[in-house]
Amino acid sequence: MTKRNVLNPNAIDVFVKTQIGRQRSRGVETVADLHLTGGLTGTATYTYTDATVRNDKNAALIGTMLSNVPKHLAALDLHQRLGTVTLGGGVTHVGARNGDPFASGYRLPAYTIARLDASWAVNPRFDVRLDLENLFDTYYIASSYADVWTMPGAPRNVRVTLRGGSELILFLPLQGRKIRRSAPEEARSEPLPPRHPDEPGCVPRPASGPAPTGRGTTPRRRSPAHRRASRSRR
Repeated sequence: MTKRNVLNPNAIDVFVKTQIGRQRSRGVETVADLHLTGGLTGTATYTYTDATVRNDKNAALIGTMLSNVPKHLAALDLHQRLGTVTLGGGVTHVGARNGDPFASGYRLPAYTIARLDASWAVNPRFDVRLDLENLFDTYYIASSYADVWTMPGAPRNVRVTLRGGSELILFLPLQGRKIRRSAPEEARSEPLPPRHPDEPGCVPRPASGPAPTGRGTTPRRRSPAHRRASRSRR
């Protein structure tokens, strides 16, 4: 597949888009359905994608891979039927890919995540399904716009689906890792200046003089009623 004049973020200002001369994507996808003994079934898939910039005014972009598109993508799912209950699981591998469209060399690392699922056919019209995603709570980057603009993948979570005349889905996140920034150290912003008086480096407010009001340093003017009340208390 070939696309021409595709809008691409500008390397100088990411909020401005410029046109890429030509992009090409080609590859191969294979799917194998497995029917083993004892009610065990499975599906194996593999995808190879070669998605690159073929022509552009910026010579540095020619031949580079498109961002967020892995060359290698593979998955395996297995399910075992035990009467009205089906147990299963799977694993997905996503290869390394470019993390931005600027030919800067920023790469998103490959990752592999696992999952488990179970379903129970209560009757011919009603069933319950339980999915446990990201079994090992693997930290990974799902996609990226630039080296300081990334989207972490979902942590370990549970999804319960009740299916009958209609479908009800309950999403139950599990407590796991804390989301951390994925940008390289040199791309991270400088720490914010300290704001609490006890923090090192904080410049304390002078003891004398009026306190700031939030709209400059000029003290608020009190109403005549306020002034009369103040004199009466004296």
